[in-house]
Amino acid sequence: MTELPYDTLKIPNDWDRKGLPGWTYHSPALFALERERVFLTHWQLAGHVCDIPNAGDWLAFDILGERAVVMRGQDGVVRAFHNLCRHRGGAGGTG
Repeated sequence: MTELPYDTLKIPNDWDRKGLPGWTYHSPALFALERERVFLTHWQLAGHVCDIPNAGDWLAFDILGERAVVMRGQDGVVRAFHNLCRHRGGAGGTG
C-alpha cells in the first residue's frame, strides 16, 4: 500500500464506525498524524505519585522521542523536566 501524506487522509464514507479499518493499525501516515495532533499536544500519563514516594525519587520516560524526568524534591513537591543535558544534548537521567 502506498502511503499518502497525512494531510490527505480522509475518513471513508462507507465506514460503519464499529471498529477501525485495518489500514489504521499499520499506517505510518496516520501514526505521524496521531503523534503530531494527539500525543504531543495533550498531557500524557508519566506515572503515579506513589511511584516516587520519597524526596529524591525520580522516574524517566520516553514518549515518541520526547524524553522527560519526574522527581520529588526535598520539599516534597513533584516536578517534571525535559530529560536533556543542556551541555551535551544527551539524557540527563536514565532508569
